[in-house]
Amino acid sequence: MTKLFPLPRLGIRISVFAAVAVFASISHSGSGSKLGFCAAMALLIGSYRVARLRDGYFERQMVIMFVPLRIGLCPGWVAATACGCGV
Repeated sequence: MTKLFPLPRLGIRISVFAAVAVFASISHSGSGSKLGFCAAMALLIGSYRVARLRDGYFERQMVIMFVPLRIGLCPGWVAATACGCGV
């Protein structure tokens, strides 16, 4: 398996999210506003795509709000020519 760049740097993303969440928790706004802000920051900071090559297939996996979604597969020649496998 060959991982393609850029790497997601999950530790840095989680630490930045934690710092933003602490910043939001000390404000004087209501709980709903704090939760909404933290959810928006989790969507912004915790969403990225991971791409890799495995056994001649190009795999794409989306991670949204730090939750990995299913892996999309397509043959290597499809990824090289059409740049899309319908995922």
